[in-house]
This record gives sequence, C-alpha cells and structure tokens, in this order.
Amino acid sequence: MQENPINKISKRKEPMKLPKALSKEQTGELLNALNVAFDKHTFMGLRNITMVYTYLHTGLRLSELTSIKIENIKIIDGYIKIVK
Repeated sequence: MQENPINKISKRKEPMKLPKALSKEQTGELLNALNVAFDKHTFMGLRNITMVYTYLHTGLRLSELTSIKIENIKIIDGYIKIVK
C-alpha cells in the first residue's frame, strides 16, 4: 500500500461546550462593578451599562446585541426588534 486508508477517515468532531451561566452572586458582582467602571451620567457610560444589562437579561448573541439600531428599540411597546 502506498497510502494509509485510515488517512481518508475524517476525525470526529469534538462537541462544543456551552458557556456556564453566572451565579446570582457573580451577576451581582458584575452589575456592581459596572457602576464603578462606567459613569452613568455620561452617554457612553449609560450605553455600556445598558448593553451589559441587556446582554445578561435577554440571551442575545453578542453579534445581535452589537447590531441593534436605535430604530429597532421600541421603548413604549417594550421590545427590541432583532434584525439579522
């Protein structure tokens, strides 16, 4: 044999590991750290805090969160439209 037939067999895919959820204590520490790290009296600080809260409480993917446009936020109706 000139070639090993085993080389033609594809390798088994490793299962993807899901991220572990934060505990209540970890979430509390993170949210407290936001108030230290960001000034909620500035636009950028309030934006950053809002993004972390939204990320934690909605289950959005990071790419979905960062692609939200202002016209897709419906505050009066109480929802955010996610467009892909």
